[in-house]
Amino acid sequence: MTDFESATYYDCRNSESLQHESVEEAIEELLDLLATPVCDMRALIKEHAPITVTAYIREQVSDKFIERVASDLLEQASERFSEEFGDPDGYRDGLDDLKVTQEVGPLFVEAVKRLYAHGTVWQCRRAGKREYSAEEVEEMMYEQNPEWFDAS
Repeated sequence: MTDFESATYYDCRNSESLQHESVEEAIEELLDLLATPVCDMRALIKEHAPITVTAYIREQVSDKFIERVASDLLEQASERFSEEFGDPDGYRDGLDDLKVTQEVGPLFVEAVKRLYAHGTVWQCRRAGKREYSAEEVEEMMYEQNPEWFDAS
C-alpha cells in the first residue's frame, strides 16, 4: 500500500483544516461547493476535471524530539533543585554529578514517551497527489450521491 492509499486525510481545496478521511469525501465537498441548486452534475464534473486530490499523513513524534524534551525537563528539574535546595554559595547543588544525569536521563525519556503516547498528533505531511478523470469522478460520485445525477 502506498502512502497515498494509507493516508489519514485527503483534500481538494488546500484547506487549512483537514477533515476528509477518503478521496470520495474530499471530491464530494469540492463538487458540493461548486454546484448550484439546478445544475447538471455530469457537466460540472467534466468542466472541473481532472480533479487533483492531495493525501496527508499524520506526523510521528520522533525519538530525537522526545530525547530533547526529556533533556530539557531534566535540566529544569536540576535547576529547580539547585534553586530550592542547593548550596547557598552555589558551589555544589548535589545534582551536578554526571552519573546522576546518566542514571536518571533514560527515566525522563521513558516518561516523555509514555506521556506523548496519550496524545494525538495533528500535524500532517503531504503523502502525494493524484488526479482523477471526469469518468473516475463521475463513477465515485454516482456511488456516493446517486441523487445528484437523477435530473441529468
